Amino acid sequence: MLMRYYGGERHQERTAHSNRIRSLLVLHNLRPERIGGRSWACWWAQHADTPTSIPL
Repeated sequence: MLMRYYGGERHQERTAHSNRIRSLLVLHNLRPERIGGRSWACWWAQHADTPTSIPL
């Protein structure tokens, strides 16, 4: 398991995960500036009641 993160592979996995999250948010017409971090909880609180363009 330790060898898996050798040579920056952990960074690549993090980038891929962030890209998947961003893609899902774009599908729901939500476009945050950043994924994660200190402002992530505030961003979700502000956009929690935002209607999406996709009918449920």
